[in-house]
Amino acid sequence: MSPATNPPCNGQNACGMMIDEIKRGCAMIGNDNRPAFCSAYKD
Repeated sequence: MSPATNPPCNGQNACGMMIDEIKRGCAMIGNDNRPAFCSAYKD
């Protein structure tokens, strides 16, 4: 769930960094198209 060209979603990065990227991706998607798991990443 990352709009980045080179997302930070890999095992070498901190969990917080990956969670922030998921939150950012979920926020960029309209509510009608948002996957259900995004509800766990609301701010």
